[in-house]
Amino acid sequence: MAQTTPLPDPGEPTPVPDPGEPEPIPEPDPEPMPLPEPTGPGSRIFPARASPMGLLLSW
Repeated sequence: MAQTTPLPDPGEPTPVPDPGEPEPIPEPDPEPMPLPEPTGPGSRIFPARASPMGLLLSW
C-alpha cells in the first residue's frame, strides 16, 4: 500500500485563501502575433502561393 501523508495538526488550521480577492484572470491578447514570413524548407506548411519554395514543395 502507498505511504499516506500525515494529516495536519488539527490545532493548526490550514490557511484558506481570502474569497473576497479572486485571482486576476489574464486578459486575452487583443492583437494576435502575426505569423513569420515563410522562409526555407519550412514554408511548405504555408499556402503554395505564399512563396516560390512552397510551390516547389507542394508538388
